[in-house]
Amino acid sequence: MLINKAHPLPENFRPDGLIDLFTLENRHFFMLPKQMLLEAEAALALNRMCEEAEREKGLEFLVCSAWRSHEEQAALYSDGQSPFEAAPGCSEHESGLAIDIFPPGEEDDELRHIYWLKDNSWRYGYIARYPRRTEHITGMPYERYHFRYVGKELAAILYENNWTLEEYYDRSIPPTDRYDPAYIFMSIFGPKMKGHWQIWPDIDLSELRKVNPATVGWVHMDGTPIDYPVVGEKLSEAWCLNHNFSGQPSAHGMVRLSLIPETGDLHLMAHNMKDTSMFMKLDELRESGCFDAHPFLELNLEGTRYTARWFAAVLYRGRVAPSMPGSTDPSERMVWLNEIRKNSVCFSNTSVAPADRILVCSSCTEHPDYHILGMYAVLTEGNTLSQDESADTSPDSLTEGNTLSQDESADTSPDSLTEGNT
Repeated sequence: MLINKAHPLPENFRPDGLIDLFTLENRHFFMLPKQMLLEAEAALALNRMCEEAEREKGLEFLVCSAWRSHEEQAALYSDGQSPFEAAPGCSEHESGLAIDIFPPGEEDDELRHIYWLKDNSWRYGYIARYPRRTEHITGMPYERYHFRYVGKELAAILYENNWTLEEYYDRSIPPTDRYDPAYIFMSIFGPKMKGHWQIWPDIDLSELRKVNPATVGWVHMDGTPIDYPVVGEKLSEAWCLNHNFSGQPSAHGMVRLSLIPETGDLHLMAHNMKDTSMFMKLDELRESGCFDAHPFLELNLEGTRYTARWFAAVLYRGRVAPSMPGSTDPSERMVWLNEIRKNSVCFSNTSVAPADRILVCSSCTEHPDYHILGMYAVLTEGNTLSQDESADTSPDSLTEGNTLSQDESADTSPDSLTEGNT
């Protein structure tokens, strides 16, 4: 059963077979001191899941927000106190198949609970209903505590394919299309890229500028999907996060480079997509705890080759920009570098000094308690790739040079990328 804004329950819907969780024998979870109803099969599966978590890992859970009537949901929705409350008829809690599961411990212990549920709930027929970065699919914000019972067979299918219920049930766009390489390619690059594809390290920026005049380079990380053109600051962050390289609206967005003017350091930004594209591999590298699998990435910026060797990965709460080096003073930069090293969640032997030029790569993260990942690297110049005799390889060219110009020779409006004015 799919329940959302497009598929609401009838106003008079009441599920059959509801039982009070408090009456379960050998209950293996905590609950609030009030009546909580759940469909019988879902209730028994919940108890088995919590029992196994307790037996296997010593984890305990607190459950709340089980079945709600249509009237109760309407009252909660009208309060407007929570972004997680769906309109009456559109809440899964009205089905008797949804439950909110909370870890009762401290923050460090909480992560163990969340990761265990993420990896094991499907074995008992439950799914995390509103995963991170699926808001545009489910219509609901990320909610890590909300679980829905769908049965073991369907839960296994959703888990193995990394699908939401919407992707499974919506046959107008087959779920497999979202993870098909051709679909991903078109979503990232768009139709204008046809005939202009580049193979690292032989990057022809003049060809890429026929697709997007804001192009300043290419980023490549060997053995990963990170192999993309890079645009400069003449396109805003918001535009780059919501449009592909051809200028069409796209959830994948594109890779954007900005120069930190006070220091000459660089910031590279892109999405983290669950289809493994864009900067998802950076988050996987963070999860490994070290950089051994991919110790560096490579850049071609205005015809000059660079190597960026990782030395730290830092997680940030909230939708904030990662910490950037803000000074050229050696002592102040050393203080900043030491702080980044101290907060890093990844081990690295890469040496870094105040005089080094820094590349910061940022993206969102799968970590349940953090929103932004900042990856820090020492940037060293390699051999120069000659694009043409007029190529400007100075640092200033990254923002002032071969991007979308302000003169009559180039249209700087966002519409220019969608109407073909390249």
